[in-house]
Amino acid sequence: MAAALAQVEAAEAGYLSQGEALQATKEELLRMKRLVEALLVLAREGRVTPVPLDLAALAREEARAFGVLPGARNPPLRGDPLLLAQALRNLLRNALLHGEGKGVEVRLATQGDTLLLEVKDEGPGMPEEALKAAGRPFF
Repeated sequence: MAAALAQVEAAEAGYLSQGEALQATKEELLRMKRLVEALLVLAREGRVTPVPLDLAALAREEARAFGVLPGARNPPLRGDPLLLAQALRNLLRNALLHGEGKGVEVRLATQGDTLLLEVKDEGPGMPEEALKAAGRPFF
């Protein structure tokens, strides 16, 4: 919140235009929103009760919210729909943000006993060092 407040104060002092301050404040508020969402997900860890869910329907719903049309089948699965939806939203947000506007695809498939949910974009990919750290919380 301090960063958002600093942007507003910089505009009030004349160091930034109102437009610049508004954009910077919006970006900071979105960052804080993602952080709070991640903290809520972590708070639920260990207290999740898996329930039967339709992952294909969840993927379609989340993808549509981002304007992406998924091709998804419906294998049986048990899990936490809120945590899976949050993870899928994060993947879609990143794909749209870094995919260079070349389209995003959501796929759901089975490979033997493994269920695969894939969000694919045509962006440049992550640098090797970032890829190694991507599985850590708050990366």
